[in-house]
Amino acid sequence: PKQLLKTDMKTCLLILQSIQVAMPQGAKVVVKIAEGRRIIHAIGPKVTFDEALWSALTHKQIAPDIPPKHVQFAILQALDLPLQLHHSATEMTVSF
Repeated sequence: PKQLLKTDMKTCLLILQSIQVAMPQGAKVVVKIAEGRRIIHAIGPKVTFDEALWSALTHKQIAPDIPPKHVQFAILQALDLPLQLHHSATEMTVSF
């Protein structure tokens, strides 16, 4: 089986913390590797999507003033990873 590198695991944890912001009611999460990408997929009752926080990660825009409780977004932006994001009313998928 494929294994995550330590740096990839840290990135996954930051992404999971970010998903938790968008899905505060909880979610079932699957982390996998497919075609060389690390994929984090979450399904829950509701996604509350903050466009400003997430677009700073996916479109490489300057992040808004990020409050300390969302520092994971600032760290992910500083890592400058090629993140891809898909979301709906009840699901989120983030890959890198």
